[in-house]
Amino acid sequence: MSSTKAWIIQDCPTNEKVLTAVFVPDKPLLGLTGGYLTVRVTASALNHRDYFITQKLYPGIRIGSTLGGDGCGIVVEGPRAGQSVIIDPMIGWGPQEEPPLKPFGTLGTPFDGTFAEYVVVPEQNLYPKPPHLTDIQAAAIPLAGVTAFRALVTKGAARAGQHVLVTGIGGGVAVFAAQFAVALGCKVYVTSSSIEKIHTAVKVLRVQGGVQYTETGWSKRLLALTQGQLMDLVVDGAGGPGLNECFKCLRPGGKVVTIGSTTGPHATIAMPALFLRQCDLIGSAMGSPRDFAAMLALITEKKIVPLVDSVYPLEKFPEALDRMRRGQQMGKICMDHTLPVSKI
Repeated sequence: MSSTKAWIIQDCPTNEKVLTAVFVPDKPLLGLTGGYLTVRVTASALNHRDYFITQKLYPGIRIGSTLGGDGCGIVVEGPRAGQSVIIDPMIGWGPQEEPPLKPFGTLGTPFDGTFAEYVVVPEQNLYPKPPHLTDIQAAAIPLAGVTAFRALVTKGAARAGQHVLVTGIGGGVAVFAAQFAVALGCKVYVTSSSIEKIHTAVKVLRVQGGVQYTETGWSKRLLALTQGQLMDLVVDGAGGPGLNECFKCLRPGGKVVTIGSTTGPHATIAMPALFLRQCDLIGSAMGSPRDFAAMLALITEKKIVPLVDSVYPLEKFPEALDRMRRGQQMGKICMDHTLPVSKI
């Protein structure tokens, strides 16, 4: 094969402040050798970074690269031909646990990603698909799953019996963090702007309960819900003014692991809440190969099934992206690459 249909990122001719996704039916497929394999992508999933890329809010954007970090598919060449695999999107992290000093990249930019018929990736980035999952469910895992696992387990050291707060339930990383924490035996609480999403988290994800972060001083509501029980760990993807509310929920010596800044890149922290309680504020992003393998082991052992919000055909990626932009999802927005357009 010499080409693939793909969604690529291009300059927007009508607005220099944003980029646009363009569908290309025959983009040349790089014939990389020396440890690279070609995968026929059967399913993929969206992440907030895909939207941030179109808004020029993500570093290292390469114009012309194929979008998409999440994917599941079938190896089409070599001794692993025919194997159903899930793709680790981190390229060049290396064998060490901490991020490398030298630059590394991610599928979707700067490396060609999974919103395509085919993708070429290093063989060590391919893992057998968990047997209890469909291709759609498996495709939902990679970037959000490993980000949640590293924040919760590697950085947050979550363990059974602890009380864990996950903010902003609904997005992919937050949902995975809640699922993993519940599977580990933690007592999990959530926040959301939507009471419906909180109810879904209780019913489907089996969390203890939650509060709306749109209410002023929501930490008081949470502590009333927990009858004064403080959190051992908070996994937060919002940042901004809500970060101080997170500290108010935290026990002395507890941890806040921040994985994003959806409310903006800057936050003012009330420092006494940090040092007088001797709390840890930890940054975390994406994950190492060891994180990825350990995450898949947990998913397989506990038979965790990712929460899929909706499924689109590959050709309707703009509609899927618009759903993410409006923040409507509860779980992952996926694309079935085998689905005819007429089915949606």
